[in-house]
Amino acid sequence: MIRWRKGTVEDIRREWPGAVELNVSIGGDGTRRALAYPALVGRPEPGDTVLLNTTALAMGLGTGGYAMV
Repeated sequence: MIRWRKGTVEDIRREWPGAVELNVSIGGDGTRRALAYPALVGRPEPGDTVLLNTTALAMGLGTGGYAMV
């Protein structure tokens, strides 16, 4: 089962060709680091609402600690 969470982009941590690292606020669950691939999902900006796939984080898989936009 895929675990989805809705969050709000707080800020852009850093970026490199093809990817953007974000801080995303998830309601009462604090802030998570998230990774977006702009070619697939567009470029998230602070204040944007994003849908995060948190399945791998919840299962302890090797995402480097990122939720995926």
